[in-house]
Amino acid sequence: MSRFLDVFLLHWRSRDQWLTIERNLNGHFRKYNDNTGGETSPVCGLEETVLAFSHWTYHYSRGGVGLELTGPSVITSDDKSSPGDLAFGPANLGDEAMHGFILKHTCTSCCAKLCLSDLRKAKALPGKIKPAFEEDSAVIMTRL
Repeated sequence: MSRFLDVFLLHWRSRDQWLTIERNLNGHFRKYNDNTGGETSPVCGLEETVLAFSHWTYHYSRGGVGLELTGPSVITSDDKSSPGDLAFGPANLGDEAMHGFILKHTCTSCCAKLCLSDLRKAKALPGKIKPAFEEDSAVIMTRL
């Protein structure tokens, strides 16, 4: 059963620092995809579903969110948001990670069942003209 990893936010008052913690994950660790867009070759329906979930998340957010999926079971982690948005912290790879995902994602049968189009086709990209991929853009906005 898929679930999100619980993350806790702590404030260390004496140092005025914010920390996040999560419980230790035990078991065989599986990396379904990474933050450069690389993916595992799915060997079962569950893995096809996991990879399709990354595609669906990207599509549903109109290109604004991507996921790195890793863990001893299916646990979502390492969210990426798009252009200039540090909502997910300084480790957010934003544009670079999104572009890698677009170039390297291979649709599975689950992508087809969800009516998701091939990301490499420009017309299939949500918000297809994104300043994230335009070199001369000074304003961050998505034109649909």
